Amino acid sequence: MGAETEPMPNLLTFLCFRPRALLVSLAAAGSLAAMGCVGYHPGGNLQSEDTFTYWSTPHMPQTVTLVDTRTNEKMWTYEIPVGKELVMKFYKDTSPGEHLSDTMRWEVMDVEKTSGPLDNVLPVPDQFSRRVDVEVRPTPEQPPADAEASAEGSMGAAGGAK
Repeated sequence: MGAETEPMPNLLTFLCFRPRALLVSLAAAGSLAAMGCVGYHPGGNLQSEDTFTYWSTPHMPQTVTLVDTRTNEKMWTYEIPVGKELVMKFYKDTSPGEHLSDTMRWEVMDVEKTSGPLDNVLPVPDQFSRRVDVEVRPTPEQPPADAEASAEGSMGAAGGAK
């Protein structure tokens, strides 16, 4: 007869009897989950915050228009330059006007920027009276000349092929 060995404790038993390990595990899981769910991302950040991000690329240059659905009036339009992103966030009941009771804050940033202030402000209709239309412009569309110049300047002496 061989020597009997103790059964290996499972993960649940380990975490239940070691509170520090449990706290560290929960903190790590929470940090990882939060990292992927905050900031500005096309498609949203997996939370109901009324924040929208639109990227404009050479093969998908976008124009965003805000429409008042009560009158079908185009209230605001922005052609996003290639290589930039437009971030829009709506705030409920923040404008003093009766017909334009909400506020939209917006900003244009470099693509893939995930945070920053939204300095531009516009009174807008409430969520039931507005629509955001997105149009893709003809492609391909080249980035603005100043964007190309800054990209070439950042390559330094090494240069680069076009």
